[in-house]
Amino acid sequence: MDLKEVLKNRVNATDGKEKVVEFLQSQRVMYISVNGSPFPILDVVEYKYLNEEQIIIVSPKSTLFATLEDGTQFSGLLNVGIGKMGASVSGHFSCTQLQKDNSTIIELAKDNMMMKKMIGIGAKFFSLNIIDAIATLNPFEMFSLDSNLNTSFAQVTPTGQQRFENSRYVLMNYLDRDVILNIIQEDGVYYALTKATSNKISHIKEGGECMIFDGKNNHFTTKINILDDKVDEIFQKLEDTNNSYFKTKDNLVVISFEK
Repeated sequence: MDLKEVLKNRVNATDGKEKVVEFLQSQRVMYISVNGSPFPILDVVEYKYLNEEQIIIVSPKSTLFATLEDGTQFSGLLNVGIGKMGASVSGHFSCTQLQKDNSTIIELAKDNMMMKKMIGIGAKFFSLNIIDAIATLNPFEMFSLDSNLNTSFAQVTPTGQQRFENSRYVLMNYLDRDVILNIIQEDGVYYALTKATSNKISHIKEGGECMIFDGKNNHFTTKINILDDKVDEIFQKLEDTNNSYFKTKDNLVVISFEK
């Protein structure tokens, strides 16, 4: 994944549905956990996204076969890759059982021998309903999902860490160099920390312009201000919004800019 390209093309929090659907269409299995006693019941089931429906197919051999019924609620995970660079949809779902003569099931089985076999052996088919879920497409695009896959800004990560819409990453380009900045935005003004001895400071002091990429359709050229008296304030605000990069304030200055 090219993080710079992701920053250039990051969509707004309310415009992520198309990307989420594209991710769902690429998925083939779903990891499911249903609370039980004394341990949760865990398994992997077949997954399909078709006709704006999320479908799971549960084989009679699955440990979930007897557990999943019409209206069952469970935790589910779809994912690609691992760690911070992985993409996933995770959350809480309920399921509605579909009969084998359902039009979606018929379409799934068309020219698909595996689906025909599943019908033949008595597999269960369910349509999924989102109770609450988070789509993490990359470190910069994380959305809360409603039942219709409409997206909004995710207030927390899947691990429970709080997120802040005005505290994020942007890409700066100057003299054919790219730099990722951790920024705080307040009243339209961007603030970031950088080393006082960095190459960009020399460029800024000479009056050079920089290109800023803050997501899709938000690219602009600007001149940068250097603020020596706001280091403590911006350092703390980045810390408070889980967006800090520097461990100490030593030799730092604040740079600010706006469209």
